[in-house]
Amino acid sequence: MKPRYVLSATTLAVALCGAAVVRPAFAHCDGPDGDMRASFEAVVSSAFAQADADANGKLTAEEFANFHDILRRQMEAAHFQALDKDGDGAVSLDELKADHHGGPPFGPGL
Repeated sequence: MKPRYVLSATTLAVALCGAAVVRPAFAHCDGPDGDMRASFEAVVSSAFAQADADANGKLTAEEFANFHDILRRQMEAAHFQALDKDGDGAVSLDELKADHHGGPPFGPGL
């Protein structure tokens, strides 16, 4: 019998909330009260529920792969919305530049 790996929602949320790579990507998605962690946990919970195909509160390896894709899409959508300051449904180079915080230069001469 092939082993079945499962992750609980709590274990998964704690692991993802502590991941250094995830925090910068989600920094634009603060909730109305400015609480990034609470906003992130809400997105994790939503993605978890969508990925948990059998609704047993645990993710199999296959469900986890789907969870990861759902979470990434939700985070990208939130980041895009935060970048689109003028609300025109597109992100300009100026909007991208305004969002750039430290790190390597954002292209030649920028």
